[in-house]
Amino acid sequence: IFKSCVERWPSRATTFSFIAYFIAFCIAGLWHGSTWNFLVFGLLHGGAVAAAKIWEMILVRRRGRPGLKIYLQNPRIKFVAMVMTFHYFAFSLIFWFHGLDQCMVILRKLGAALGLA
Repeated sequence: IFKSCVERWPSRATTFSFIAYFIAFCIAGLWHGSTWNFLVFGLLHGGAVAAAKIWEMILVRRRGRPGLKIYLQNPRIKFVAMVMTFHYFAFSLIFWFHGLDQCMVILRKLGAALGLA
């Protein structure tokens, strides 16, 4: 379906790729279980992949492909990316191990602990 859409509207290929990320990760989440928490888990990961791709596109626009390569080889950037990825994944595991109602309780407590609620 996406191939025919991209062939028909090539200017929207990027949009279709982001839709495909979300669909693929939603299916992957639902593959592991048919409850809402697995769908949210998949959506979180689809969003993370989409955000990473958007950041890559921004960097390519600003620095070009060679500049992106230099950016990605920077040890500080690698470290920050690893730390952020680990914490994002750890956060998403809330939805893996708990039902959606319990997840909301955990998120409220987390928000209160961080001063967000």
